[in-house]
Amino acid sequence: IQRMAESPPTSLEGSDAASLTLWARVAATLVEAYTQILWVERAAADVVLGFLGACFLVHPHIAQCVFELWAILKDANRDDKLPAGALGALLRQLGPACVTSLARFGRWDSPHSEDAASLRQLREAQQDIVVDMLCIAAGSPEAPWLLSLLQEPLQRAEAAKDWHGVEVFWYAFCGIAEALADEPSLPDVYQFVVQSIFRAEVSTVEQCETAAILLRTCGPHFETSLRPQLASSVQWLVGKVPQIPETASEAIQELCGYAGQHLVPHIGEFLKVVEDAAASVSPSVDASLHGALVGIARHVPEDQVVAAFGQICQGTSRQLQGGIDVTLEADRQKLHRCTCVLLRCTLVMEQGGSSSSGPSSRSAGGAG
Repeated sequence: IQRMAESPPTSLEGSDAASLTLWARVAATLVEAYTQILWVERAAADVVLGFLGACFLVHPHIAQCVFELWAILKDANRDDKLPAGALGALLRQLGPACVTSLARFGRWDSPHSEDAASLRQLREAQQDIVVDMLCIAAGSPEAPWLLSLLQEPLQRAEAAKDWHGVEVFWYAFCGIAEALADEPSLPDVYQFVVQSIFRAEVSTVEQCETAAILLRTCGPHFETSLRPQLASSVQWLVGKVPQIPETASEAIQELCGYAGQHLVPHIGEFLKVVEDAAASVSPSVDASLHGALVGIARHVPEDQVVAAFGQICQGTSRQLQGGIDVTLEADRQKLHRCTCVLLRCTLVMEQGGSSSSGPSSRSAGGAG
């Protein structure tokens, strides 16, 4: 199995598949029933850990047999069942194999998955493993080491212009950011991760979606540690609205809700972009973009707020000035669009009046 791990087959068939699956399940059952085997006796532990590491690398079907390993270790760590030093040793022995497994099998162009649905499920499980490892390592010397273990292949993939390889690590960092949502700051590596989005030559919808979701997930931190990347992030998302309209527009509103005060100098140019795009986007996207503008406008000087709100809604109001004939399909669509925009703008402004934090504008995200 170690030889196969070094050069994994695209598919497993016949006796190899049956035998490897059986042994992987045996190893997983053994670890679940007798977790101490991973550290009590060194020679036995090395054999089991070597086998488990190879399971992660041979084929997705084999790796899935041992995916519960980190959940078991997380529970053991939470219950203080891991002896001193065991945690760091386990992370350093199995961490590289898990990260390589993600890079090898989690790519959207992976030849190892039969269909998109199974690949999506595999990616979610691999993301959970990365998050579990970081949670287990929290506060230990292995935490920054694990982050570097993820950053280094991201750097290599970017240097090689391997955008599928870049995307899969964005996906991993997205899961980590979500797990750290309540923390006051993100690890320093996120400065590099976010900047890599601006440099990447992404072209597929999946790549753009992952990048946009990563930026959205980092939303609260654009008010603090990621503030230097805020304007570039919004600019990048605006540029992706034609390709991923719903995801990009929702992420823009999220970022403006959290850190709109830092975007006030850009509100005029952003308004022009939104007005130019209005005719070509759906009502929900139009509403999100206008909601983002209001998220910024909440932070202009108090005596200018009403005028700013009126200016943001001016284009929508102008559409209503000629009246609406609800017997006409085109006018009903116009009314729907205008209602979506005005409702979203009103909700964002109203909730911003009691709290200028991001969650307030986020809760208005589904309106309209």
